[in-house]
Order: sequence, then C-alpha cells, then structure tokens
Amino acid sequence: ASLVLQKYGVEASIALDVINSSSGRSLQTERLPATVLSRSFDFGFALALMRKDVVIADQLVQKFAPTHTLIPEVKRLIIDAEKKVGGDADYTEVARLLEERVGEEL
Repeated sequence: ASLVLQKYGVEASIALDVINSSSGRSLQTERLPATVLSRSFDFGFALALMRKDVVIADQLVQKFAPTHTLIPEVKRLIIDAEKKVGGDADYTEVARLLEERVGEEL
C-alpha cells in the first residue's frame, strides 16, 4: 500500500504516521520505518520461516476457501523473494522485491 500511495505523491513515512495514529496500527506498521524505510531490512524473521507459515495458510485456504486469492498471491511473492535472496534473508526483503517490481523505492 505504501508503494501505491507513494506513486500518488504520499511519502511512505507520512502514510505510516497516519496509519499508526489510527485503528490501522499494528506491530508491522510500527516497525516498518525502522526495518524497511531505514533500508536495514532486519525485522528478525527469516524468509524460509515466513514461507513455511504462508504455505500452511495457503493449504488451509485451498481446503476451506478455495476462491480466496490473497494468500496464494502472498505465497508466490514470498517464494519469489526467497529464490532471489535466500531463505536466511529477513522477510522484509519482500519490500525490496516489490520496490523492484513497481520501480519505486520506499
């Protein structure tokens, strides 16, 4: 979402300030400036572990909600990132992959 907003001229840091002062705040949005906007990409959770979790979620979606599309897309994205940077890399490297695909840096 931050990349899309940035394409429309809204800086990611400003968007996150707004999100974090509303009910949209979460651990992820609170730590995004320190782990992604800073360019450190070091949340502390490996891509391989994220892939494992997302694959389990995808299996549940396939079994109980096969028409839902978000988790299968997330799984593809995580797998693509893992192929690119390796399973030991931090899962926030997904942001860098999205930046490359969009042609915009957060």
